[in-house]
Amino acid sequence: MLGPFEDFATRYYWTRVMPLKCCGCFNNHHGSGVACLIWAGFSFYFAVLSFMNRSPFFSYLHEVPLIVFGVVNLIFGVVSVAGFIVVEVMPSFPRVRSMVHAIGVTAAIVLIDVLVNFIIFIVNPGAFRNWCINDVRTSVQHAVGNGTTVASDQDYYNCDRLFNDQVKWSLICVFAMYIIYIHWMLVFASFAGTSFIIVPPHVAPPPAPVNAVPPPAPAPAAEMANMPPSGKNIIEFSNLRPQRSKSNIKDIQLLSMLGVELSEDGRVVHLSPPPSDMEKGYGKYAS
Repeated sequence: MLGPFEDFATRYYWTRVMPLKCCGCFNNHHGSGVACLIWAGFSFYFAVLSFMNRSPFFSYLHEVPLIVFGVVNLIFGVVSVAGFIVVEVMPSFPRVRSMVHAIGVTAAIVLIDVLVNFIIFIVNPGAFRNWCINDVRTSVQHAVGNGTTVASDQDYYNCDRLFNDQVKWSLICVFAMYIIYIHWMLVFASFAGTSFIIVPPHVAPPPAPVNAVPPPAPAPAAEMANMPPSGKNIIEFSNLRPQRSKSNIKDIQLLSMLGVELSEDGRVVHLSPPPSDMEKGYGKYAS
């Protein structure tokens, strides 16, 4: 049965979009595999030389730093081979992520050990000079074979110049290793971070809708056809003139008798004097 971590890993799938190319030549998928192969080759080579009490950068170095350098590179070589298998054979996000951590830690240890060995080398020029003079003197005496002795306190063999040259060479190698190793570590980390996408787990389907009670049928409309309209309920507001009460009519008649003419809106339009008694036909002397 798969654990939660493996089950979580199944939710990751490849993405077709690749980031920047490794060294300008390979995409980060195959570039990570190539980097692991080159790492493994260099690491095993450095480990073999160290176990043979030799260094790829220095002509002479103490035995203890060489053994430590060999062990560290051997471990890093094994991790690099495992990284190549994971990247090219069975890539999955959890495995690649674990290999990123493993390669990052072991590569950092290798780079730190290289820097420590460089510091140990440059702070002990006397030890290198003694080794150089003794080694060359032994070689010369063995080649001559006449028992000639050479003083070991004088630099007849340009050991100081050789030391300065090896300091420059080892410094260039240290810078090159830092640049290349860090670039490949970033390529590997970029591959792990951008070449997988997370797919959310399947969500359970929503529950089936509950059978709701159907809405009641609408009430039938009342039939109003063929029914005469009721006159009492009809109110007409168009073209109606305001009604005048009887009192208003009497007032208007009285005003007309007095000679006052009103307009439709109730304003006084004309005012004439009232008629005399003679005009009315019943004067003072009428019979």
